[in-house]
Amino acid sequence: MTRRAPRLISSSSPSPISDRPTASFPLSLLMVDLSCAGFRSRQSDSQRKAPPPSTPRLKFPVRTPVSTLARTLVKVGYLDYDANAVAYRLGLCVLSLQPAALAGTRLAEDIVPHMAELANRLGTRVLLTVYESYGLTVVQRACTNPDIPAPSYVGYRYALPRRAMGRAYMASCSDNEQEKIVAHLAHGDDGKLGTLRSEFDHAIQSYRNQGYCTSLGEIRPSNHSISVMLNLAHLGRRMTLSCGGPADQLPERILHQRVAPLLMQCAATIERVSAGLAH
Repeated sequence: MTRRAPRLISSSSPSPISDRPTASFPLSLLMVDLSCAGFRSRQSDSQRKAPPPSTPRLKFPVRTPVSTLARTLVKVGYLDYDANAVAYRLGLCVLSLQPAALAGTRLAEDIVPHMAELANRLGTRVLLTVYESYGLTVVQRACTNPDIPAPSYVGYRYALPRRAMGRAYMASCSDNEQEKIVAHLAHGDDGKLGTLRSEFDHAIQSYRNQGYCTSLGEIRPSNHSISVMLNLAHLGRRMTLSCGGPADQLPERILHQRVAPLLMQCAATIERVSAGLAH
């Protein structure tokens, strides 16, 4: 009888980052990736080739590094094993990873107040995101406008294409990194490859000419957004700073004439604060 290998339970089928944001935590994602890689690599008994006659058979069970890691994560509560489903799911201990990951970054104390001031002044949603594994993850957010849906919570993950934040990030990348990202997102589809290259080439030109990138109803017709890049010296990381909101409150003219200057001013202030923290 073929023994079923444990798998990881997911709320949705595994796929590349989609336009719709999904919750994520960096360390838990690492654990999931490691576990999934290990489970995919395991073969059923019927698929394994018998060893050559000269090869002595082992008298004890062999544990792979991934299976050992999975057992350890179960013990400490980061994975749960469902015997009925023969699968692993994330344990509740991962909930503690979010504040732990942000502890010591000084973002909440020194950066978020400037984001909140900008959000209040413009009546927009302000997000700080970081690039990880071909997507952008929210690390801080600010929004007090009741007419705007609740801002994406920390850990939300966004795709790069068609988003102002994704375009701003691509515009800051080296040519080699841009090509690597575009090739990954295209998944071998030549048509999609051409579309992505065209979009990001336009984003690069926009950033060079204006200092920011926009997305005007390309994800949701009722939403406009604008983004710039930040260099947070005290963390040694590049991040994107974005403003967004309803298109009727942020028409294209207002986005360029009022929001863009204030966003870039806020970005410059945050970079100065970060530089001070680095010393």
